[in-house]
Amino acid sequence: MENSEIILEDIDSFGSPLVNIQGVKIPVFGAIQGEKVLVAVENTSGSKKKVNLAKVLLKSKDRVDPPCIYFGECTGCQWQHISYERQLKIKHEIIINAFREVEGFKESFVKPTIPSPKQFAYRNHGRFTVNQGNGSFGFINKFTHEHVEINNCMIMDEKINKTLSNLQGQIRETSQFSVRVGQRTSSRMIQPRLFNSIESVETGQQYYEEAIKGQIFRIASPSFFQVNTDQAEQVVELVINALELTGEEIVIDAFAGVGTFAVMVAPYLKKVIGIEYSAKAVEDAAFNARHFPQAEFRQGKSEVILRNLASEEEEIDAVILDPPRNGCHDEALEALVDLKPKRIIYVSCDPSSLAKDISRLLAGPFQIHTVQPVDMFPQTRHVECVVTLIRSPEKMLNLSNRKELILASNSPRRHHILNSLGLSFIHYDPEVAEITLEKVNPEDLAINRAFEKASTVAKKISKGIVIGADTVVQFGDLALEKPLSMEGAFEMLMQLRGKEHKVITAIALVDARTEEFIVDKKISRVQMRNYSEKEAFDFIKSGNSLDKAGGYAVQDPIFAPVDQISGCYLNVVGLPVCKLMELLGKFGVGFKTDLNPGWTELTRCPSCSRQVNNFALMQNKSNSGI
Repeated sequence: MENSEIILEDIDSFGSPLVNIQGVKIPVFGAIQGEKVLVAVENTSGSKKKVNLAKVLLKSKDRVDPPCIYFGECTGCQWQHISYERQLKIKHEIIINAFREVEGFKESFVKPTIPSPKQFAYRNHGRFTVNQGNGSFGFINKFTHEHVEINNCMIMDEKINKTLSNLQGQIRETSQFSVRVGQRTSSRMIQPRLFNSIESVETGQQYYEEAIKGQIFRIASPSFFQVNTDQAEQVVELVINALELTGEEIVIDAFAGVGTFAVMVAPYLKKVIGIEYSAKAVEDAAFNARHFPQAEFRQGKSEVILRNLASEEEEIDAVILDPPRNGCHDEALEALVDLKPKRIIYVSCDPSSLAKDISRLLAGPFQIHTVQPVDMFPQTRHVECVVTLIRSPEKMLNLSNRKELILASNSPRRHHILNSLGLSFIHYDPEVAEITLEKVNPEDLAINRAFEKASTVAKKISKGIVIGADTVVQFGDLALEKPLSMEGAFEMLMQLRGKEHKVITAIALVDARTEEFIVDKKISRVQMRNYSEKEAFDFIKSGNSLDKAGGYAVQDPIFAPVDQISGCYLNVVGLPVCKLMELLGKFGVGFKTDLNPGWTELTRCPSCSRQVNNFALMQNKSNSGI
């Protein structure tokens, strides 16, 4: 073990100060950014290192004495040593840092973090791990994985702590249990049911009740509910205000849970549709909304039901999103872009997945209105956030001008793929000389050429989405392109025979009106069979070799030079449909397909087939579809 003296300047995405040990940044528990500290560095398994805070040499003005006797040993709270005012500022910075890469984001969008009325005793839900050897329970230290016995948790509601005092040392029949209490009611739920523990404590309740702004909610054992009731009420108020309801709106509450948002907004609108995957939660939601006929609930995956709603005639005014920590499914985001509601209110406890999903939605007709952090979890690094997106008339215009597809290519294979998809398009000759520069990375070469083709054609037209594509065969460090002669084609085929190579197809989309663009690539690995020289000569003499990268056609039924493909088949043909649809989706473009039923090549790439099937189910209502 060695000690190092250091000033902590960097922080990670959770606001934890970092120490740089041999190029690896490691968080320092119990420290504050800007402090001068002495850290103890020790080697753990393999090459990993562990850093412990040995001593604070120069304290931050924001350092306070942690009130909890378990702080540091428990690790459930990470910030009890930081003043609450600084905690709020750090959470504000966490949100800003998460959004820095979001296009069009400004720091001014992020409002100051809303503080919690209670900095302690705010949690209405606790989950505890049992030491089955002695019946004690507590938490597991994140770093040592050791069991820490807890008699009283300062961030838990006093009702939970009272329950713990009655149960401590009495539980041996389960490895974990949870206690949930109503902070506005006298209700309590302990799960699972404990048969051999203290008889005076009732366990195994199927549900408990909590009130939000006077509205009682029934919450079953598997159902989600916010852990901080005070701040849950604050979030509900934020959502209602952000919706700007007049009483005539139709609103979707996706990931509705027990119907918290749906029930709370129901009195102020015409209709609310709750979507929830959990059957038990839907049962609770229907019960909780029993006095509100304008509330209905549909059980199923949000991405499926949102897609179905996008095909219905009813116009949706707003959507509330409160997904799990990992965010929304891509198909749900695509459906929201297609729905084009006037407002989207996104509630999240994970800044990273939130920023990712907002980026995807901003590719559609939306823009950020406000970003409001809420301290749902005082003394910890976690932060809730409510983001309001509004539909932008300018973006709607841009999308309406993207209904034409222009293919910047003379390739018969790319024409065939788009025609097989049933997409309506026109094509332009990009008139770009395919000159290979020496010592150019093959991936960069494909990307630069695809963009050059698309941007060249985009300058010649007034509107529409221009598709540029370029395919390069990479063999070792060499970029094999279209052969210039029959001799060159034969040389390429002999190089590739019996060996593996990469096929790189880059796709660039350019909006001819706004000059916005997006570029990406797809890579497949191709194993060639050990064909004979005669087979190669016969293929070259057929005239099908000179216009193809690498000098071969994977789809040729006679030569059939390929033994195996790892990755997208259509990428090797020249236009990966899976990547094309992904980029069109990121560009906010929805479209209808009229798939050629006889086109079997699509099924050779599961990703392409899945993307096409997903998009085929989305029927656009607006004129922004293709």
